[in-house]
Amino acid sequence: MNGIGRNILSSLVLTCCLIFSATVIYGQWGNDAVIVFDQTNGRGTSQGFNVGEYRNDRRELGSLGNDRASSVYVARGYTVRLCEAEGRNGGGRCEQYGEGYHNLLYSNTASYIQVTGFGGSGGGWGGGGGNTGVTAVSYTH
Repeated sequence: MNGIGRNILSSLVLTCCLIFSATVIYGQWGNDAVIVFDQTNGRGTSQGFNVGEYRNDRRELGSLGNDRASSVYVARGYTVRLCEAEGRNGGGRCEQYGEGYHNLLYSNTASYIQVTGFGGSGGGWGGGGGNTGVTAVSYTH
């Protein structure tokens, strides 16, 4: 194969890889700001949330369900706050995370989820809090 043929083939392969990557990221998770999962490390059933407040007592947690959040993905520019009680602005024990992947400190207690838009830094799967955005997706393994 001549040099032009190799360049065209390389360009096609790169283009296909980029399209596949974009499809996996956006096709699977949609455009939600936060994705909350019922298992650690982004596994299990998940539910996507955009900016707003979501309460179990109003049946707003979707396929995630009450007291089932274990990990979360937050998109750049967003913050998520999860609390164990549905009261105004949440209640009981709460935790807040910014951009990145996070395992929850208080796993299986969330009845209130608040997503806000800000900005922040990223990170890998792990504990601890952040102060930026979140992305949640509904996906079952």
